[in-house]
Amino acid sequence: MLRSVNLRWLSPLPLIFGVLFILSKDSVPYPWFIVVIGILIIGKGVYLLLSPKKHIDTIINWWMDKAQDITYRFWGLIIFILGITIFTWIR
Repeated sequence: MLRSVNLRWLSPLPLIFGVLFILSKDSVPYPWFIVVIGILIIGKGVYLLLSPKKHIDTIINWWMDKAQDITYRFWGLIIFILGITIFTWIR
């Protein structure tokens, strides 16, 4: 399903979420952390919007076909830790 979707149409979503992250920096005790994550999210949106389709297809194909289970588990653990950290900092 992911291969059939044009990711350029989805690129505004990371841009919006990145801006929302940066705007919400005042509600956490470590605003620099939220700003860094927001900038990374905006960077992802800009990359999806401006990069050639061949680069995006290469990344999607690697992620879907060649990545090992340990890669999925590692990134899942990182996302889980980031989520717990952000939710515990919300005032």
